Amino acid sequence: MIQMHKILIFIKTLFIFSFLTLVTQIGGACYLLYKLLYNYLPIPSEIKSKRISRYLSFLLIYLLFTLLIVPQIAPLNGRTALPLWASIQTPIQPHNMMTCLLNRHYVDLELEKVAMDIALPLNRTYSELYLTYLDANFPFWDGFPLLPHLSHNDGKKLDISFIYQNKDQQEWLDGNPSFWGYGFVEPPQKGESQQGMKCAKKGHWQYNLLTHLVWEKPSPNIIWDPIPNKHLLKLMVNHPKINKIFIEPHLKERMGLTKVQKVRFQGCHSVRHDDHIHLQL
Repeated sequence: MIQMHKILIFIKTLFIFSFLTLVTQIGGACYLLYKLLYNYLPIPSEIKSKRISRYLSFLLIYLLFTLLIVPQIAPLNGRTALPLWASIQTPIQPHNMMTCLLNRHYVDLELEKVAMDIALPLNRTYSELYLTYLDANFPFWDGFPLLPHLSHNDGKKLDISFIYQNKDQQEWLDGNPSFWGYGFVEPPQKGESQQGMKCAKKGHWQYNLLTHLVWEKPSPNIIWDPIPNKHLLKLMVNHPKINKIFIEPHLKERMGLTKVQKVRFQGCHSVRHDDHIHLQL
């Protein structure tokens, strides 16, 4: 019985370690460190529940590494964290702070400069707008998967939010209408390519999946704004360091970019890209 209990504890530890590592990259290591240090941590006497004290201890260690230690050592791997807050000097911001708390906002040094090269002229033209990023990469190790993405594993990929406007208030949104930044799509208009339908007919069930995972009800007052989006895409297209830009074919047509080779269709094996822009070096 004692042996079985130890096996179950090992399986539980392995599962938690694997899950936290896949989701945050460093979470598994923080969990093992917490297991080693818990008995030596000063727990306030006010916390009566041992379970709560364990959760808080792990959270403290995880936040210490995520916010203070990892940003300092990631450059040793050639990666750096994108800004947590936008400013006039660095007009770049995350759509959701969870992206940063999960360590999904790291890029290599060259991509950081490229993002700034796009953000500054965007902000100069539209002073209310910042470059809003979604998922980037983890801080360490080329080839480590950033699930559920297929390619965000080398510091050279970055997802950018499209720009949306609130028609009633005549102002741009601070990011994407979706909480996570994905799934709120700008569908094809009459006469435009119906890529989502084509991929679904070929059996690629995952292509439109994210549209079904958005719990927010789309408001008719929130619109995809063609003018600043076209300006944003042109800034990306004109940057010599950017190699590929993925958006849906109907948006490429709508913005008059059909002859631009750099702007491409990502393929039916992926998911649709009319809810965000994917760029890579």
